[in-house]
Formats: sequence, C-alpha cells, structure tokens
Amino acid sequence: MKRISLLFTILISSFFLNATIVYTDINPDGTPPGIDFNQDGTNEFNIGAGNANGDFITYSANSNNNVYAIGTLNTQNWDVPNCVNNGFAIGANGNWEGQGDCAVNGWGDPNPTITVGQDEYLAVRIDLATGTHYGWIRISVDANGNVTYKDYAYNDTPNAPINAGATEGGGGEEPAPEEGGKKVVFEEITGTW
Repeated sequence: MKRISLLFTILISSFFLNATIVYTDINPDGTPPGIDFNQDGTNEFNIGAGNANGDFITYSANSNNNVYAIGTLNTQNWDVPNCVNNGFAIGANGNWEGQGDCAVNGWGDPNPTITVGQDEYLAVRIDLATGTHYGWIRISVDANGNVTYKDYAYNDTPNAPINAGATEGGGGEEPAPEEGGKKVVFEEITGTW
C-alpha cells in the first residue's frame, strides 16, 4: 500500500511540475478593452466603465467564464469580485457566482476586499477549447474607483489550480523563460488604452 501511495504522489507531483503558466504583461498598465488569456483573438473578459473607468467586467465567449465572488445569487453581492491575496489557491472550489458580469467596485458601494492603491488579484475561471482553466488578473484601484490592469496568467493544464500572482509556480515576479521542468510562456501586450 505504501508503494502505491508513493507512486500516486510521484505521478501527481510530476503532473503539476509540467504545468505551464501562461503569463501576459499589460504594457503600459491601464484599462484594455478586454482580457484574452490564450491570445486566440476572443476576449474571455470584456472591460468597460460602470461607475468608474475599468470597473465593469462582462464575460464573453462562454457562460462558464466567471470571477470568484463575495456572495451568491441568493445572498447578494454575487456580482462583486472577492479580491484574493498573492499566493491564494484558485481552483474548482471557488465561489464562482458572477452570473455574466461584475463590478470591481461593488456597483458604487465600496468593495470590502479592495485596498485603494494596492495590488489586488481577481481570481477567474475560464473555458477554453481544451477545458476549464483557472487564472488571475492583477489590478489596482485608485481613490476615484478607476481600475488599472497590470498583468494576468492562467494554468494551461485543464482543471489544475493556480496561485494568485504565480508566473512560474510562485510569487508575482516576471518569469524566467524555462525553469525546473516548467515551461513558462511570457507575452507582453502593448497599446494605448
């Protein structure tokens, strides 16, 4: 039995070691019209203005795309993102209640999970051609509620979790091209927002 447990642990570990974190830097930081995680030309999330610049997000391409929410459809705040800390494990157990759109700032009420001027992470679930994936979007919100988008990433292994801020298995640093058996895809999007 110990041998089977050890073999199982080794197999699971090797699965996650070979996961690819696909990271995209938004350069310059700003409010792009949308987020296209896999760069296939279709935004998984569209960004617009509700009460402030960049605070309204709609989910396109698939109804299973979603954000980790504060509440539920039955308890309110189902469409207010629950910003998570760097390192937070994002996966299937999240509160995926966004129902197609969300307001980063809580629809005009302060979002209790946001600290003005600090980096925050939106945990996201996206459906791509290869299955369900988990990722994050790093933002900051100013005193007027305007949202600045900085970068984002997802785990390209279907149904596998990712830690908020991970670009290659930890932290929020820019990834090295390849390290420790993990291939890291690094992209940079440039534009004027």
